[in-house]
Amino acid sequence: MDSDAEAALRVIDYFDALAMRSATAEMVVRGAAAISEAAAGLRLPDGTTIRFDATGARLSGTADRAKHLAYSAGDVHAWIERDGPQQALDELILERFALTATSAALQNAPIATFELSDPSFLEVVLSVSEPLAERSVALRRLGLFPDSELLVLAIAGEAPGSVTEDRLGELLRRSRSLGTARAAQLGPLGAIAIQTQSFADHTEAALAVEITLGESRGGEQISFRCGIGSTVKGLDAAASWDSARTALRFARWQSNGASFADSDKLGAIAALAHVASDRWTADWRVRSLRELTETISGKTDLEVLESYLTHGSLRMAGNSLHMHHSSVAARLARLEEKLHLNFSMPADVFQARLCIYAATLVEHPHE
Repeated sequence: MDSDAEAALRVIDYFDALAMRSATAEMVVRGAAAISEAAAGLRLPDGTTIRFDATGARLSGTADRAKHLAYSAGDVHAWIERDGPQQALDELILERFALTATSAALQNAPIATFELSDPSFLEVVLSVSEPLAERSVALRRLGLFPDSELLVLAIAGEAPGSVTEDRLGELLRRSRSLGTARAAQLGPLGAIAIQTQSFADHTEAALAVEITLGESRGGEQISFRCGIGSTVKGLDAAASWDSARTALRFARWQSNGASFADSDKLGAIAALAHVASDRWTADWRVRSLRELTETISGKTDLEVLESYLTHGSLRMAGNSLHMHHSSVAARLARLEEKLHLNFSMPADVFQARLCIYAATLVEHPHE
């Protein structure tokens, strides 16, 4: 730089160029970090915080406010995290940084978080055939980050197409406590994309989903089926959506609330979804279990069997269904006779579990 004036003009030109290129808030923060040669951060009006270091790498966690040189423009708060003394152009960089970021935030403002998203955006995000750039733009339009971890939920009602906007909207409101959540109806299913950094791993996130979405609010319990997709980067959301829809086929309808199936817990069992339905229905035990769904008592028998196979105990199965353990034992005895199985034998327990999977997959084909 030949002079302070020339340096100042170059800083202004730098941020003007970012604005002319319709840069996103992420790009502006990365640019501010590069030109200041220090970590830079930005807090958007919706509370989203973005931080990058001077090399362009995303930073997680919170910054040391003692090192902040901050500037606010409206509801946008920008800062530089410098370890050493303040540099001559820091204040100018911060001012242009905040103003450019404000423009980017307005131009790329995400949709209202209290409403269902435009299905076209989620369709692009969840499509494996869309170009990478298109998926990245759609993610940012939804207020999601391409390089942050995300999981997708596939939601279905009792009957095809029964996931109403009101029901999906309630699930979206519940999901918001887990992180940034966006939802839309995609054909007969509801899709909810959740992005958060508050969970250590997928297992913890999946458990939080089951607890949060499955709990009763104000005495009202929503009945639905949910497939939990694998945890992936935002740009790979299509893979999570695919695994969520596969998991959904294993979620059997429950009369007492929500039913969840986690793609990661299924593991190799998910391969059963690729077996043709006629192969399953050729087995007489599978046909017998499907016949049970035709009556209220039969449906209860199936729930008792599934709960017993899950918990491995009469008392625990009874507690989960709010039934006395003697009633559970009586229904299991009736099923043992019907299926010619002995639920005290590991091989017969495996056979029963496999038949339940098969009957459920036949009931919910190709979701």
